Amino acid sequence: MQYTYNKTVISDAFTVCDLGISVDSSLKYDGNINHIVAEAYSRISILFRNFRGFINRDTAFLRMTYTVYIRPILEYASNVWSPLFVKYINSIENVQRHFTKRIRFISDLPYLERLAVMDLEPLELLRIKSDLTMYFKIYNTFSALPSNYIPGDNSIRTYYSRKKCGYLIQPFCRTQLFANDF
Repeated sequence: MQYTYNKTVISDAFTVCDLGISVDSSLKYDGNINHIVAEAYSRISILFRNFRGFINRDTAFLRMTYTVYIRPILEYASNVWSPLFVKYINSIENVQRHFTKRIRFISDLPYLERLAVMDLEPLELLRIKSDLTMYFKIYNTFSALPSNYIPGDNSIRTYYSRKKCGYLIQPFCRTQLFANDF
């Protein structure tokens, strides 16, 4: 089917980019994840190439430059594109592994110990915290969304225990397409 606007034919698009997040025609974020991973690796290369003198000495400088210039790429709008498949979770986490591995005085340590030395957290944990923060903001009306709305569902389904506090119930998904949606 061909669509027109003001007598101009609108071409088909298999990938659409909105607010810096690309999604393909099957509503998958594979291209977006590949793009952010490549961009993060590129910035790591630039960082290590241009700051050779600081790389081996100053942990605070390296942590600051990583959290300011590289990690925001990996965290931007993660509530929208958070990966479901292990291969994408690992490819995103491998960026941080690669960064900490390039620091010479901690390169021989295991990954979790390198994170402890650098005072960083795994990226998967940061995505979970971001999702929980978003749920909290929606549920307590700290966001522009109404408190009874979650994308993909008409309401936040809650049940109450004896303590009268609400718990979120994950909606049922028939396919994997929306299983990991916010």
